[in-house]
Amino acid sequence: MKNRRINSLISAVALLVLVWACSRSEVSDSSTPKVDITFFAENSGPTLKNGSLDLDAILAKLDCDNVLLGEDAAANYRLMVRLTGANAFDKTYFLAFDPVGAGVASELLQLNADATYSIERFALVEKIDLNGDWTVENTQMVMATPENNSAFMDYVAEALPFEFTVGKYEKNRIEIDLLCFNQQIAPAFGFEWFDYNIVQGDEVCVFINCINENDPEHYHQVYPADLAAWVPFDLNSGNAYWDIGPNYTVVDNAITGIYPVCFPLYAPAIEMTDGLTLEIRPAFGELNNGEVIYSDVFTVTIPQSIILEYLGLTSYVGAPILIDEIRGITVKVDLAPDPNVDNPRFIHLEYLNCLEDPNDPGGNCETAFAYNETYSSCFFDYSYLISSNRWGWTNGPLVSSSTPYEFTMLAGAGGGQNEDPPQCHPESGISAGTTTVTYNGSLVSISMNISSDFDLTQVHVWVAEGNAGDDPDPRIPHYQKNNGDIVYTLSPGKYTVVDEGLTENTWNTTLDGFGGRDIYVIVHAVVCPALPQ
Repeated sequence: MKNRRINSLISAVALLVLVWACSRSEVSDSSTPKVDITFFAENSGPTLKNGSLDLDAILAKLDCDNVLLGEDAAANYRLMVRLTGANAFDKTYFLAFDPVGAGVASELLQLNADATYSIERFALVEKIDLNGDWTVENTQMVMATPENNSAFMDYVAEALPFEFTVGKYEKNRIEIDLLCFNQQIAPAFGFEWFDYNIVQGDEVCVFINCINENDPEHYHQVYPADLAAWVPFDLNSGNAYWDIGPNYTVVDNAITGIYPVCFPLYAPAIEMTDGLTLEIRPAFGELNNGEVIYSDVFTVTIPQSIILEYLGLTSYVGAPILIDEIRGITVKVDLAPDPNVDNPRFIHLEYLNCLEDPNDPGGNCETAFAYNETYSSCFFDYSYLISSNRWGWTNGPLVSSSTPYEFTMLAGAGGGQNEDPPQCHPESGISAGTTTVTYNGSLVSISMNISSDFDLTQVHVWVAEGNAGDDPDPRIPHYQKNNGDIVYTLSPGKYTVVDEGLTENTWNTTLDGFGGRDIYVIVHAVVCPALPQ
């Protein structure tokens, strides 16, 4: 009986051992062994074989040699590696490293063998808060590997992302090139705006200042305005790439808190050979029934050299560049008033005598608009479409007719813009000549004849077909933005026809493509006292 129990116990133990062995074998066969790998990082040279000299010059100015291989590099920096893989694997590592040859080798990292991973981000990073942990949010890039299809991708052997397979019985060393990094040229690495909260991308901050021509070295008033940014060659397409908005706040029914505006660039600065165009709609520091009173929209183009200078990619000069001779607007890079700001530089637009009447073309010249008692209505009547202190008249509706429409070109008739409500004063205007509009259903012909007392220098014409009250309303000049919004403007530079630098007192044009409906016409001219013959 005792032997039977012993034999049963032995059989049970043997069975348990067999089951354990089978189970152990199954686990061993189905588990994936871990394999050590290391990342070898090396500073890539700043010269591209295809000879992209502009990009070479930028990289040559960025010196990271001591950062990667300095005595304290391993203590102060980490290699940040973001890996993705099968089964929703997505993890970011912060690896210590040691110098090896011309580069550094990271500490060993264990990954599954016979598996494929993708390197999504590879960078040398340092902590922002030294007391915090090594996290994505608490690090900033010092060196980085550019991404595929970026401006810098050809400077490295492998741009990101790229895949590698961990071999089971191989020496797994992944070699990656790094470039010295500057967050201002982040788009050239292909990084997204605010990606990982460590890349801020190309950004500019712009001040608009009034200056006095008798004291051009000092700022007198920061100028309130509403702004949008444009790719220069898209300026007339309605495709503003960034609606910046106002550079002020409204408190207690008054404009206050005027500040610089900051916004991302539409491309890496090195690619912006045509510069950056700002559309500026100046405000006049007062409100009418709670609405800001704006002047006319005008545009200025900031050259690429200023943007590169601002970003610190070229030597700091700070000398002003004249970019708008008519308005006396200069642009320069200047230091911020507060030395503690993150970026000590600002782009300063200096607007000569910007608080003067925008209706005054300067000198002894006058602005003139076509007027007819029957067809003309004052711009101020359309304050619900656009608040502006520009006087003038829109004319219509004009129907298709064999009889021409006759208008007088009235100058100096805007003395009522400060009245409540503001008004045009044709009775105070001076006749500077005549304009004839002929509309035959598909063609609109406009002829101007300025009297010999004046010299005609500029003509701006708006012609639109449609019904009063349409959306958009044809009576007031307008254009469409890329988001579909309609922007009304009384700036002559936005009219249908812009013709400047004239030397003759007669002028005419013909426009085609009308469908026979009612039209509305604005004719603006700049006339100056006639020079002695």
